[in-house]
Amino acid sequence: MPAIPESTRSSIVMRLLDHAEKNWPQLSEVHARYRGSFAYISGVLPDGEQIPCGPAAGTWLLMMRPGRSCR
Repeated sequence: MPAIPESTRSSIVMRLLDHAEKNWPQLSEVHARYRGSFAYISGVLPDGEQIPCGPAAGTWLLMMRPGRSCR
């Protein structure tokens, strides 16, 4: 699998930060890590709990635990 180019990685992070600020104000951080052509995204709540929001390859999949909501 081809790796995601560095320019695209930067763009993903910037877009996620902007989207999170507007749509998920309760997130204190957004993290992205990459493996091959996938980006694994997680949001961090103020209490330090991480919510996985990936993998993403062209579309975004938001994975939630029961009882949690990013909205």
